[in-house]
Amino acid sequence: MINSKDQAKFSEAVGMLGKIGALRLLKAFTAIPKKPVGLRESIVQMVEGAAAASARAPAKKRGRRGRN
Repeated sequence: MINSKDQAKFSEAVGMLGKIGALRLLKAFTAIPKKPVGLRESIVQMVEGAAAASARAPAKKRGRRGRN
């Protein structure tokens, strides 16, 4: 039987898959070979760093010329 904590984690994961690009990112990640062992961890750290930097950066206004 699944406990409520595991159910909450599952629901959170399913909800994340609905975000734009999440499924593509997950599919690409799973296509990365298991060796070298540290490669996947390095990629996770890079993405986490990018997310943290993005959260700290002030929001930019989008102009007519492109998508920033």
